Amino acid sequence: MDEQETDRTQGEGLEDRLRDWLSSQSGQIQSLARQIQEQAGNMWQEFEKRLQALDDARQALEDRIGRQIDNLLAQQRSFARKLEAAAQPRSAGAKTATRKKATKRTSARPAAKRTTAKKAAARKSAGRKSTARKSTAKRSTAKRS
Repeated sequence: MDEQETDRTQGEGLEDRLRDWLSSQSGQIQSLARQIQEQAGNMWQEFEKRLQALDDARQALEDRIGRQIDNLLAQQRSFARKLEAAAQPRSAGAKTATRKKATKRTSARPAAKRTTAKKAAARKSAGRKSTARKSTAKRSTAKRS
């Protein structure tokens, strides 16, 4: 049992020494704990700054991409308008030329139609008169025979 008592005494002695050492070191341990907390706080602040910078960069990229897309759409619309404008004068010129020709033809046609109509009417009436005479003559000759 001497050994057990010695072990207890040594265990108690070790505990006492550990307590003494911890009590003398408590200031240093507390100081070390504060340093660790400060470093953790600094690291957290740095993390937040970098996260904010990353978020700002993402937002700037989104804005830039949005502006580029808007510019591309504006260029596309402008190009489409230019194509339409380039296509319209040719079509409009052709339509105008056609309209002018049609107008000239139309104005010439009624006169020609009128003239032709008058001539045809005159021919018909002359033809009727002549055919009537001829037929009458034929009839009369036919009847006579």
